[in-house]
Amino acid sequence: MALLDEALHLEGNQLLQPGKVLLVKDCVATSGAFILTHLIKKILSGSSDSVVWSKASGQKVLQSGLVLFVGLSEPFTHYERIARKLGFNLSAYRDNGQFIFIDGLHLECKGSIGAMTENALIELYKSIHQTLYGCITLEGNMGCNCIVIDDVSLLEIAAHGSEDLVLDFLHYCRILSLEMGCSLVLLSHQDIYASQSDSRFIKHLEYFADMMIDVEPLNSGIATDVHGQITVIHRTSQEDGINSGEGNSPRNMVSNFHFRIKENLVQYFPPGKQF
Repeated sequence: MALLDEALHLEGNQLLQPGKVLLVKDCVATSGAFILTHLIKKILSGSSDSVVWSKASGQKVLQSGLVLFVGLSEPFTHYERIARKLGFNLSAYRDNGQFIFIDGLHLECKGSIGAMTENALIELYKSIHQTLYGCITLEGNMGCNCIVIDDVSLLEIAAHGSEDLVLDFLHYCRILSLEMGCSLVLLSHQDIYASQSDSRFIKHLEYFADMMIDVEPLNSGIATDVHGQITVIHRTSQEDGINSGEGNSPRNMVSNFHFRIKENLVQYFPPGKQF
């Protein structure tokens, strides 16, 4: 776990600054769902021992993180089972209001591309907006809050392939996350975009993201003791490059390592390490 946290530059339960976007890209052969679970656990359980002084109440309070999860690919029970294997109770966090699950499994933008499709995405956005405003209080904003969407490729399918409407929807989600002190985490399957024209959407998502995690099979093929590789990319802005003395050419920070999924944990290790 430490290797992944180090690559993500995680400090405590802090994932990203408000308004920043993390894109997780996976494929059918190598799912990145365990990355989402790791991030959720980090945000939720990492906040339980953090105590801050509240000016509003005049006393010490827990610095609680909050995750709003839009599930487009699996029901809540699926994520709950994975969480239990990794040692935490997602139902308990849901019951105390730290984990909020919006079921988008049956989301369907009925009708042709146009008003009907747009209205469905507007209703989904309204649900996210109202839920956040109803749950994030002055106290809650002191923690690390996050919106997670799994997965964005299904959102495009529900919108009948209208990538412009989906990108507009994500843009508004990003603005909302900035206003509410949240980061935004997106998961998308990259291997469903076979042709060059189909891949435009994933390219838009990559441009949209401040950090990317690629979860892929090994380049050398299937191995019994290694299930895949992870590449973490931190995109540095031009301003960041100037401030760090690198001139006007921004440079991405890249980390690469392998992983192995076991029954109750995921192991991360540098390429070439033997067990």
